[in-house]
Amino acid sequence: MEVRVGQISFGSLFQILFIPSFAFIVLWGVLAGVLAFSGMDTVSWNGTYIHGVSGFIVGLLISGILGFIVTGIGSVFSALLLKVFGRILPVGPITIRSE
Repeated sequence: MEVRVGQISFGSLFQILFIPSFAFIVLWGVLAGVLAFSGMDTVSWNGTYIHGVSGFIVGLLISGILGFIVTGIGSVFSALLLKVFGRILPVGPITIRSE
């Protein structure tokens, strides 16, 4: 099976770029929340550190919202770049072997 970047739709490129990036940022937020729950200074709000359950919740919320915005914008621009460069500089086909 051969796949070319020009043949992949914009939505598929967006999903390929968005989902792993968003998952990584949310996992990073879970780690920060767990550390804040255990008493470490990892989550701050208005210049003060938050600990305990509220630190865990705020860590998740901040990473979720920030991750959604940042990876959404980055994925849109990256997918546009891939579509443009896929049309201008056609790269050879990507061969996917299934055994």
